[in-house]
Amino acid sequence: VDATRRRNPSLAVIPNDWISWLPEHAVITDLAVDPYLLNDDPPVVRGIEGIPRGNLDKYVFTPDDPDWERTIPPQIPKNHKRTVVSCYSWPGIFPEECMKHYARQLSPLMEVLFQKGYEGLSLEGGYFERTLCRATLREWLKTKKP
Repeated sequence: VDATRRRNPSLAVIPNDWISWLPEHAVITDLAVDPYLLNDDPPVVRGIEGIPRGNLDKYVFTPDDPDWERTIPPQIPKNHKRTVVSCYSWPGIFPEECMKHYARQLSPLMEVLFQKGYEGLSLEGGYFERTLCRATLREWLKTKKP
């Protein structure tokens, strides 16, 4: 899930090569939906490199979708693909309901994160703590292929 806010939008958080480490059935959920603005100074790239940017008309992209080529600039690496769910206007469907729904979903996770902090998360904790711990970069890198 990309829900990042980056200090330097010219650098991807997840390079496209890392997508190859995900299982074939993985689904990338893009909540940040940054655009590709390569002519800006500094240029802006997506947080997850090489994924398409959806909208209210189209927000699901399978790896064989021709819109990958149409929506991603040619100079952006996109060799590794997984199904992507991305919509520039998620709250545009039902704005207030969407925000309340997001708050309900994130609240238990945020409570644990505030209590434990990033470094304090453990695979031995409760359900939400284990969920957050498994989602950390440090745990993900432990599963990386050699």
